[in-house]
Amino acid sequence: MEQNPPSFSEHGLVEKPDGSLQSTREFWDTSPCDGQADFEQRKQFRYRKEPWLTDFLKRIAASHDQILEIGCGQGTDAILLCSLLSENGRYEGLDYSPQSIQSATVGAWEVRSFLRVQPIFRVGNAENLDIADNTQQAVYSMGVLHHTANEKKAFAEILRVLQPGGKAYLVLYRRWSLKVGVAKVLRFLQAVFDTVFMTKRIFYRFFKGAHLEKYFGTMILECFGVPYLKCYTKKEIQTLFAAFEILDLYQVGYNVPWIHLKGDGRTMFGYFWVMELKKPLSNPFTGH
Repeated sequence: MEQNPPSFSEHGLVEKPDGSLQSTREFWDTSPCDGQADFEQRKQFRYRKEPWLTDFLKRIAASHDQILEIGCGQGTDAILLCSLLSENGRYEGLDYSPQSIQSATVGAWEVRSFLRVQPIFRVGNAENLDIADNTQQAVYSMGVLHHTANEKKAFAEILRVLQPGGKAYLVLYRRWSLKVGVAKVLRFLQAVFDTVFMTKRIFYRFFKGAHLEKYFGTMILECFGVPYLKCYTKKEIQTLFAAFEILDLYQVGYNVPWIHLKGDGRTMFGYFWVMELKKPLSNPFTGH
């Protein structure tokens, strides 16, 4: 019987990252999403912060037996999905951070006896998926693609790999929300201080060793350190995903553990756009 967690394989990771991709990888390797080295602590923190998310994941798992997650991070949602999927289901999680994939692999190994499906984790690039066309039943991505250098390319990749009629469940930052507004102001102030003191990410370097994970996860580090932080209006979402059928689009979440929204968490003040998308059965431009 295996006594030690397996190491992941970097299968498919063949390109040498350019500057933008390398900075993204370095950030998430240093500060994997939500922090919390222990899986149980990560799980409790994540679903206390986003209480609407568990019902959302249950609905996805009940509707599909094959799920591809883009930006799986340390695998917290992956493990919940794999405990909910039918036993003949399949889950694959991709992330650009090798450290996050290693953490996800260890976390899944620790709770393997509770999983109906054993997850497949590997390093992958959302902008260049190593996956064949028209093969995926469902794609899930939570709070990830707004951190990519070229999110339009990532959206096009999702459309490419989905089966005709397949669904995508995506969560992206909403522009006119309090959390995103505060983050943008703080990032601007950091840029000003960086210019004055001729340094780089001065606030990020200050908070990097502060060990605030118990209360904030990696929220503060992401605010000051993540290379890309993008956000969208409803009109921009509708334009960006014009090639999909938009089945549902709503606002959700406050991102603070002490505010709990009932049900699916819909609120006009939400800082996330939650969308359920469907790939057309035929190409809308060619009819095939």
